[in-house]
Amino acid sequence: MEVSDGILRLDPVKHERFRRNTIHQAFCELRFPSLPDIENDPPRDLVKRVRPTFPHHEHVVGANIGITDKGLEQVPQGTHRFLSRDRRWNAWLRKSSIGLETSSYTDFDGFISQVRSLLEAAQPSLDTDFFTRIGLRYVNLLPATPGDVQGWVNNQIVGPLRERPLRIR
Repeated sequence: MEVSDGILRLDPVKHERFRRNTIHQAFCELRFPSLPDIENDPPRDLVKRVRPTFPHHEHVVGANIGITDKGLEQVPQGTHRFLSRDRRWNAWLRKSSIGLETSSYTDFDGFISQVRSLLEAAQPSLDTDFFTRIGLRYVNLLPATPGDVQGWVNNQIVGPLRERPLRIR
């Protein structure tokens, strides 16, 4: 590993394919300086460019908790979701982020290829040449019953679960 010109360069690693794939969902989100114009309507040219891969479009309005001049408040957040034909791939666009998630993860190369395609389609509409944050997250699903977790997860992590069940209070 080396850092030069402010860029982190990692040594190449051998790609491994594991016998079991426990990844249930994979997410990649890239944040950029806010573009308030896209809150209600996505850029038309972006919709046209992603349509072959993501033909379904939904506009969803949710709420986040945000700090305003009045203190903590619910802040509405519009999300444009673009879904693949089989709805296993979901791209989204918000006023300050773009992302991709899938429940059909097979390997990193396939996933990053989809991320790259989405970014190539979106780049002209984002009006930015940098990202303020890049996040990658996986949700794993262990195909086991509670008694079968021996060896899957570190015993110090699952020990408290065996000693007493979790309860919602």
